[in-house]
Amino acid sequence: MKILEYNKDKGILELLIEVPEDLYYLFLILEKGDLAYSWTTRQLKFEGTKGESRKGERVKVYLGIRVEGIEYHKFTKKVRVKGVIIEGPEKIHSKGSYHTFSVGIGSKLRIIKDKISPYHEKILELASSKIKRTLVISIGDDEVALGIIRPQGIELISTWAISPIKDENSKSINEMYLKPLKKMIDKILDYIKREKIEIVILASISLLEKLCKNLMVKFLPKGVKLFFVTVSEGGRAGIYEILRRNDLKYLFKDVRGLYERENVESLLLNIAKGDKKVAVGIKEILIALQAGNVKQIILVDDLLFSDSKNEIIKVLEKVLKMKGDILIIPGDTEHGSKIKKIGGAIARLYYPLELY
Repeated sequence: MKILEYNKDKGILELLIEVPEDLYYLFLILEKGDLAYSWTTRQLKFEGTKGESRKGERVKVYLGIRVEGIEYHKFTKKVRVKGVIIEGPEKIHSKGSYHTFSVGIGSKLRIIKDKISPYHEKILELASSKIKRTLVISIGDDEVALGIIRPQGIELISTWAISPIKDENSKSINEMYLKPLKKMIDKILDYIKREKIEIVILASISLLEKLCKNLMVKFLPKGVKLFFVTVSEGGRAGIYEILRRNDLKYLFKDVRGLYERENVESLLLNIAKGDKKVAVGIKEILIALQAGNVKQIILVDDLLFSDSKNEIIKVLEKVLKMKGDILIIPGDTEHGSKIKKIGGAIARLYYPLELY
């Protein structure tokens, strides 16, 4: 996300949506009551000779709305922002009526908030950091999985079953897997070109390592950096394996998801040991907050997509006000699902606290 204008005193933000994950952060920044301005299309309306309303063509206009609703559509790569029009060209007679901005990649959105809080600043910090577009390909003897590295973690985008072709012409493992793997790599190469992938991490079981390397080196577009990794199990399990391995951390040095996962694992280990410097769930965290005893809070984004969003933001703002740190983790990641199972939020405390 590119920040085109930032004026904290006046609550002004102007943002350019550059990549799909920017929409995720836009959803976390926008709130009901904000003013939002953007170029959009609006259908002209005319009054007929008998006073009836007639619809005309759609025209491009610059409108301002007071936000009443925000919807994040992950799979269509859009954020829909609905509200009442407060500013627009006189010719379209639109003030007071409703309009919805459909915000996607390439959209510019000007936002005016009553106040830019430490929470908003933290989200902007996360949104404006850059990582190279990295694709993880994990190949096993029965499954191929693709994962895209996002700033907020790894997103599993596709899995395919794979099986060897056993016939009289197939005399080796490589020959049995050549055709099915070639077919899948053709699909993967289309994705690499379409999504402008910069780095590919190819993970495969040792049985297929040589074949996979040969196919990828032969067909990979020039300019795409390639890393090879051997895993004990391919498919979805292989993707999670390389994220866990200490010897492969250098591959993900710019990815916050690895840092987040390590923090989650550390806190879960402390819980298992009976460490009193951990609060589990929002209720326990609120008790710790009252004592000024929260060093770090980790929560899944599902809480910010729920009806409790405003209450959760208040909790995060209190943590930041106390100079604590916050981590927001997608609920559909491996480490995010672990947090969901224990209430969606955990916190690292400065000192032990008896909560009951």
